[in-house]
Amino acid sequence: FIQAMNAWEVESSQSEMACRTTNEPFSYQSSVRNKMDAIFVRFCTPKERKFGRLGSFAKPPEYNPAKERVLETQIDESRKRAYVTTLRESVLFGGRHRYALARKEGKWLIDALKCERRGKWQNAIL
Repeated sequence: FIQAMNAWEVESSQSEMACRTTNEPFSYQSSVRNKMDAIFVRFCTPKERKFGRLGSFAKPPEYNPAKERVLETQIDESRKRAYVTTLRESVLFGGRHRYALARKEGKWLIDALKCERRGKWQNAIL
């Protein structure tokens, strides 16, 4: 997921830059959104995300596999849940993150994300 989102953010930023000087500077947005949606279909549970990303991306990318390392994993087979805690090096959204995964049709899919702020876990936007 992190690798796919990183590639998406890099490509999205390049598309935005290429469209800036055209007659349609926002023409990249539809493609960016569709590609992000495809990543969510592949890696995340199918549910409405109240605060979805809405196609937002950052430069440098928020998701970077070279700057986010796994600290801990936990599996609760009885609840078909898993948790992956990572440490993300980032200017805006760095720190500890906890991905909650749900087992669906034999696959682990990301269901939610929380970030640690001031020692407490808070809901975060994927």
